[in-house]
Amino acid sequence: MRALLVLGLVTWLGPLSLDAYGPALPAIAVDLDAGPTAVQLTLSALVVGLAVGHLFAGSLSDRFGRRPVLLTGLAAFVVTTTMCALAPGIGTLVAARLLQGLAAATALVITKAAARDLYDGVTLARFLSHLAAIMPVAPALGPLLAAVLLEAFSWRAIFVLVAAVGAAALVVVHRSWPETSPAHVGAAPAGGRTPGPPGRQVVVELLRDRGFLTCVITFALGSAVGLVLVAGAPFVLQEGYGLSPQAYSLLFVANAVVLVGAAQLNARLLRRLRPGRVVALSLTCQLAVAGALTVALSTSVPVGPILVGLVVIVFFHGFLMPNLVAIGMHGVPQQRAGTAAALIGAGQYLVGGLAAPVVGLLGARPAALGATMVALAAAALVVHVGGERRRRARGTL
Repeated sequence: MRALLVLGLVTWLGPLSLDAYGPALPAIAVDLDAGPTAVQLTLSALVVGLAVGHLFAGSLSDRFGRRPVLLTGLAAFVVTTTMCALAPGIGTLVAARLLQGLAAATALVITKAAARDLYDGVTLARFLSHLAAIMPVAPALGPLLAAVLLEAFSWRAIFVLVAAVGAAALVVVHRSWPETSPAHVGAAPAGGRTPGPPGRQVVVELLRDRGFLTCVITFALGSAVGLVLVAGAPFVLQEGYGLSPQAYSLLFVANAVVLVGAAQLNARLLRRLRPGRVVALSLTCQLAVAGALTVALSTSVPVGPILVGLVVIVFFHGFLMPNLVAIGMHGVPQQRAGTAAALIGAGQYLVGGLAAPVVGLLGARPAALGATMVALAAAALVVHVGGERRRRARGTL
């Protein structure tokens, strides 16, 4: 229970950084005299920072331990988030968001690495499902609180709120979270394996594993669907359909509810189905809904069905993280868990960072949002199906 609560709090920093300022994107554009594409670069800068930061944080946590790297990253997160709140222009905000992403990456990497230190296989997938049930609290409450702050103060207050949550996580980890890496608590690695070579050689060996690489690519493409939604939906719904920031923030509440439901359902499905099978079903359904949503966005359908479609896409998105991370990290030695988690997360945010501005470059039109999500979901499904065939032939997850 303590692991769920502490890791859940730490994991909130990622969704808060991504989602909390979503309702404020149009306001930031006005205040800083920037266009939609420039404002969406603040999201791209964050996810690129997350991608690069994953690689550094993963290797460092394997070498020096999870706890000291996490504490350093949390302290840096508080500082860089404060920089975002004080940014005088769009260029400074983009740079500050890049640094914020580098710092936040440590929280996301070490959450997965610490989970792998404690669990493996289907047990790991179930633990991550329970963790995924806690995670949506942040993307639900964040935009709601952000909308209130936006009305009472300005978008800068949102970053002050996020910095305060980061400070709380720093205090909790410092007081209550021990080292979990076997190599740094005096325990031998599982299975009597000896530590592998550090740094680049470990990365190369992991990426040569086609099963692991398939999971990295599938997770990256599937996660990009959600990141594109975060980047494009505020402009489509607020400017195209006239939703207020407060009304838009309610979408995140609905998303949180369905993500909790997906996490709970996933834990039950894993009693009967392999994780890979669950991922295949969720990607297929996500693609179908994204296709229907694209048609709806192209034919001036009222906002109600559009909102339902977006929430359903998020629901099926909720099955990806616990299962793909568990599949990818299955059999990875614990002393390499940090690097493996880093590669999974780096791919996720690198592809998402490149995909996020696409909707803005296409004119922030409703149909562009749907078409981009369709393309990403289809690519994720194709890659996953290929990987599934190899895994089933080998009798693995």
